[in-house]
Amino acid sequence: MAEAYRLAALLKLRERAREEAEYELAKAQTEQTKAEQHLEATKRFEEICRGKVIEARDQLYQGEELTIGKIQAREQFLKRLVSEHEDSLGAVEEAEQGLSRAKEKVRLANTALVKTKQDEEALLKHREKWEKEQKIVQRRREEDEADDIAQTIWRKKS
Repeated sequence: MAEAYRLAALLKLRERAREEAEYELAKAQTEQTKAEQHLEATKRFEEICRGKVIEARDQLYQGEELTIGKIQAREQFLKRLVSEHEDSLGAVEEAEQGLSRAKEKVRLANTALVKTKQDEEALLKHREKWEKEQKIVQRRREEDEADDIAQTIWRKKS
């Protein structure tokens, strides 16, 4: 009777670790995709804000019946647009940093997955080698038993 593989529990743990690493990699890749989408959205918003600032600057002193009150109102509006544009630039910078962090998480998760796969593969190779050895041992036992039977039969005939 063949004995059970003694490291089966460890192999199961390595398989679970690999599965967990695959899950973490997928999760990190999803976060990276979201970070990329967020960066693109913040860049589009920043472009819109920049366009509004340029347009407001161009229209600051244009128009008929321009009064001090209108100019002051336009200047206040321009200041709010400039402030909004600066905020959008900050949001773009934050989004770029978030993307960098997400890329780093993907890199680390990928490294962890490679390591867990190597660990699992090493144990699988060990199990294959062990199974081959077990087959050899089993075959030798069967041969020994066959030899014993043959000797017993030969002795009974003699």
